[in-house]
Amino acid sequence: MKTIKLIFAATLSLFVFFKTQAQLNVNSSGYVGIGIGNTAPLEALQVGGNAVFTTIYNRTPGTQYMPMIVCDNTGTTTTATTPDYTWLNDSITGIFHPGAWQIGFTTDGVERLHIHYTGNVGIGTNSPSQLFQVNGNTLLSGTSSKLMINDTGYYVGLARNGSDFLINNNESSLLRLGSNDGIGFYAKTTGGNDANSYSGTNYNMFLNQYGLGIGASAQAWSGNAFYVNGNSYFSGTGYSTGAWTSSDSRFKTNIQPIDSAMQKVMKLNGKFFVYNQSAFSQYFFNPGINFGFIAQELMRVLPQTVRQEHDGYYSVNYEAIIPILTEAIKSQNKRIDSLQNQINSCCNNTQQGMKVKNGSNSDETVMNADILNENAVSANSSSILYQNTPNPFSQQTNIMYYIPTTSQGS
Repeated sequence: MKTIKLIFAATLSLFVFFKTQAQLNVNSSGYVGIGIGNTAPLEALQVGGNAVFTTIYNRTPGTQYMPMIVCDNTGTTTTATTPDYTWLNDSITGIFHPGAWQIGFTTDGVERLHIHYTGNVGIGTNSPSQLFQVNGNTLLSGTSSKLMINDTGYYVGLARNGSDFLINNNESSLLRLGSNDGIGFYAKTTGGNDANSYSGTNYNMFLNQYGLGIGASAQAWSGNAFYVNGNSYFSGTGYSTGAWTSSDSRFKTNIQPIDSAMQKVMKLNGKFFVYNQSAFSQYFFNPGINFGFIAQELMRVLPQTVRQEHDGYYSVNYEAIIPILTEAIKSQNKRIDSLQNQINSCCNNTQQGMKVKNGSNSDETVMNADILNENAVSANSSSILYQNTPNPFSQQTNIMYYIPTTSQGS
């Protein structure tokens, strides 16, 4: 059987015992203490331990209300420095009533959180205009901290991963920013790993004090504000004050000379044309007259200089044609030198009887016999008039001619 004892102390205190433990204490000041060991209450009601409020009834018989705690404030508003509900020995920290249908939370007499009657929640503001509004800086700490916005399974948010920050468009990170000396952008590839798994210099785009790098582990450095690691595709006209192409022999293997360069060049057909901008406006073609080759024609002669792009159209590597033109010019120059040597040899095979007509002197002079080949000329019994040199001329020129000694007139 349970034993309950009532003890009245000399100081007009009331103790209610249950199994030798005081459960309720009312002291001389009228303060009530509830709970084991709560023998010296300092407030009108002091509970030592958890408290549960069940359904209560109004004074009107049959009218039922849910349990509540009501502050005896007669409906007036309170401030952050005079909260309605506080902690013991801390009268300026607690919950107060800033306005009709509003709740304020205060610490050290300063409002920290405000719930507006519209349902909007504000931190650092007592008039939030959004469902959740923060006036001030926000810190996500911890390597797994996330701030996510979810709309029917799609996510947009910001998460922290070590020293990096991740921007997501679903539960897996697709874009990552973070680095000690710049901003690195890490992107998930189709079928690849999440950006969470990327670290170090394994980024897709990197922005630092020198400029922008694009491509795997690409970084701009001093003197190079823009660096691309990989192939690039541009639509539109570009402008540059200079360009360099890597051509170090250490990068190359199977180096061979270009054969039959002149034959290849003779098969090329240069054209001028106008791009069809109305039909292909998305490519931003250069307006007006343009010069170049037709890719379909060029690929029949130099297929290595033509390739098909991702959109199905062909492009031309004009730079690759330069070495072929160089070798063709060299080949042509060798032929010119050979023909010049033949001409010089022919001109030296003249005979002593050749005359020279000087444009500045009407007298005729006979050329040195050493430059004439009598045997070569004697076979020709006709008179010969040679091309004047120099030609063209501004002041004077020389005209060589040959008249056989047997000629009776000229």
